Amino acid sequence: MGKHSKIETQTQVETRQTRRELRKIRRARRRIWWSGPVTAVMGGILFVLVAALVMSIAQYRSFRAMRAAVETDRFYPGITVDGQELSGKTLPEALGEWAARDELKRRAYQIELNIGQDHWLLTSADAFYQSDYADVLKSAWSVGRYGTLAARYDAISKAAGAWARAYEVHGGPDRDAWAQRLDAIAQAASEPGTSAKITGFDVASKGFSFEEGVEGLAVDAKELRDAVAEKVKAGGGALTLERRVVRPAQTVEELKRSFGMVASTKTSAKSSSGNRITNLRLACEALNGLRIEPGAVFSFNETLGKRTTEKGYKRAPAVSGGAHTLEVGGGICQVATTLFNTVAKAGHQIIKRYPHTIPSTYVPRGLDATIDWPNQDFRFRNTSDYPIYLSAGVTRDKQVIVELHGKKLDEGVSFKLKGETNATRSAGEPRYVPVGDLPTGMTRVKEARRNGYQVTTYRILMKDGKEVERERLFKSNYPSFGGIVEVGR
Repeated sequence: MGKHSKIETQTQVETRQTRRELRKIRRARRRIWWSGPVTAVMGGILFVLVAALVMSIAQYRSFRAMRAAVETDRFYPGITVDGQELSGKTLPEALGEWAARDELKRRAYQIELNIGQDHWLLTSADAFYQSDYADVLKSAWSVGRYGTLAARYDAISKAAGAWARAYEVHGGPDRDAWAQRLDAIAQAASEPGTSAKITGFDVASKGFSFEEGVEGLAVDAKELRDAVAEKVKAGGGALTLERRVVRPAQTVEELKRSFGMVASTKTSAKSSSGNRITNLRLACEALNGLRIEPGAVFSFNETLGKRTTEKGYKRAPAVSGGAHTLEVGGGICQVATTLFNTVAKAGHQIIKRYPHTIPSTYVPRGLDATIDWPNQDFRFRNTSDYPIYLSAGVTRDKQVIVELHGKKLDEGVSFKLKGETNATRSAGEPRYVPVGDLPTGMTRVKEARRNGYQVTTYRILMKDGKEVERERLFKSNYPSFGGIVEVGR
């Protein structure tokens, strides 16, 4: 029994020990329940750190590769100028290469031009030569050199790929300015000759005097430009051109055949008094032999000046205020009228012309021209390319003749004047004026009654006797007048 008690005691002891071990295990398990989650978290963190490290290493490697690609003093791949790949060249190298090329182009404009005894040394400055190669190269160089590293790398990557960058240099002469420079040289090297010309006119013989022309030497501007262009293509050098002889445009013989009397007009002064004939002769003398240059304007009043007794003019019948009167220089309107008809038939431009208030007896209505110092004048312009000469005079049988001499009209061509009456107005009642030199009740007509007229004047161009064109020159108004009757008191 005692032995059995020992055995149980031993068993109890083992049991107690077992229980204690189990309790330790349970307590240990209760203490590390959180270790799993912590381990998982720590593993995740470790993974993220490792991934970040790997990424950073990759980014650093990419950064170093990008920086290595952009940090170069050479042109990037894929960039061309004038079709030439520039990768591997520095900007100074490219500038030097293009400068040498440009210098060769500029040297082509260095031309020693010889024309006759004259010499010119032309350069690219004369051609206003310019080139933008420096700007173009700098623009090509700037690709991928601005912005962030990534932007720069992206630009050079595209340039090296499908987005290659091609640049072109533009340069050469200013063609218009170069042509003007060469044209000026052609003109300076030319020696213009002279054509035969009129040197005078003799009113007595009605003949012209002439002077023969002189040959000239000319350089054709287009020929010069073409020759210089070929010399530039050949790289420049000496160029010699010959001048061609230019004959006068006209010879004396040709002028003689084309010059003579162009037009003339004759009006009758048979009813004129001696004083009036004197006035007519003085006015004609002022016109006789007068030379009028091309484009010049003739003025009747300026040519004759004021008509005074000191100049020899006399009192003679004239028209003033619609009535007949006596004036110093009276009658010279007939010379102005005769001149007007001659000038108009020669085809020149009539600038100023005034009609009389009373129709003239020596020309049809609309073909007269009155003058009055200093208000009313007769003016015309020489519209030909040559000087014209006037001859004027009064014949023994009292005919006023005015001729115009110069370049004759074309064969078969002539002008004539015509006045067409558009309206007629009847004369009114006369004005009665009492006078003391007549018996009482007796009458005397001092100024006759006359109708009034409105007239249009035409210049008609004739060709071989047929009317070709009609030009209206002006309208003339001749007022009606009842007349003046003197009555004895």
